[in-house]
Amino acid sequence: MKSMKEMRETTNGQTRALYHLNYWDGPISGVCLYNGKKCYFDTIEEVNDKIPLSDKEWEIYQKEMLEYDPDYKFSEDDRWEWDCYRIYGIYETPEDVMEILDENHELFCKFVGTHTDYDMNGKRGLGARIPMRPDHPEDIGDLRPYTDHDKFYKAERRQPKMDKDNWTILEKFVTPW
Repeated sequence: MKSMKEMRETTNGQTRALYHLNYWDGPISGVCLYNGKKCYFDTIEEVNDKIPLSDKEWEIYQKEMLEYDPDYKFSEDDRWEWDCYRIYGIYETPEDVMEILDENHELFCKFVGTHTDYDMNGKRGLGARIPMRPDHPEDIGDLRPYTDHDKFYKAERRQPKMDKDNWTILEKFVTPW
């Protein structure tokens, strides 16, 4: 399975993340370009693979822990690392749903900020100003004054009918962005 980064590179930026809607330790859902067309993406699976440390890694880990805490009591759980990642689906999204998602995102950008947006290279603006997206009028990473946030969160907005169980998955991908 390809990563979003690989898809972005092989399509010359015609497949890439535009903005996320939900986020917890990484994007959960959002909007992307897929071969030049805006689509909704969402997590379809979270993978948590348990991987044992090699003998050499285990030896290094034990040495470092004992230097930090000479009384440390090792358990078998200490010998495992976790490889955690999400598998995402890109959904063929009805135009009316995409229109509402974009409308709400524009309001979010206006009153909350552009910190959920991604640039052409898959970088997210996190308070750092990064080059403006050609299709967005502000720098990615801008955060609006907190006094303006309620203008988005308390506003009456149209809500899209998210019926992704009946939408076609066009592609699956993993991180990195």
